[in-house]
Amino acid sequence: MREEMECPACFNIDAEHIYDANIKNTDDTRPLHKCNQCGSFFWHDTGEKVQLLSYLCETRWINRKMCNKDVLTLFPKLLFKNSINIEKLDKICSECPHKNFIFPTKSINKKY
Repeated sequence: MREEMECPACFNIDAEHIYDANIKNTDDTRPLHKCNQCGSFFWHDTGEKVQLLSYLCETRWINRKMCNKDVLTLFPKLLFKNSINIEKLDKICSECPHKNFIFPTKSINKKY
């Protein structure tokens, strides 16, 4: 039986697991889910909404050749002009075959 978790944005339970993010400096992971209703991302264990997946991705910071060009060039310049750009960026990062999300010891998603 699958444990259901409500999306923190729309409260829908139609969500899918997209990645197990490594927790920095540990052997533990945190399951990252995406709501199939509204497209929001959240940590399954806490229900905390996640934005700016590119900030969590080691590929963007360490292996830039493998990162999507839009993530590296377009979005950093336009990112904070509106939330639609953040949603587009998160969608690109969540679908990237080279994603390598690392959860920091302190959450960077507190107030975005």
